Amino acid sequence: MNYEVYCDESCVEALFDKESHRYAVIGCVWIPSECRSELKNALNKIKVKYNLLGEMK
Repeated sequence: MNYEVYCDESCVEALFDKESHRYAVIGCVWIPSECRSELKNALNKIKVKYNLLGEMK
């Protein structure tokens, strides 16, 4: 089975500057490749419903 992996980070500055942030977080989601279209459509419906124009966090 093939997977797609989506990663993101938050507050990476904390790794270099302890005064800027207390924590750094790195996370990811693994989904089966064949589920990509279904997930993308579901996320787009949520974005339309809540009028989210940019990147979702």
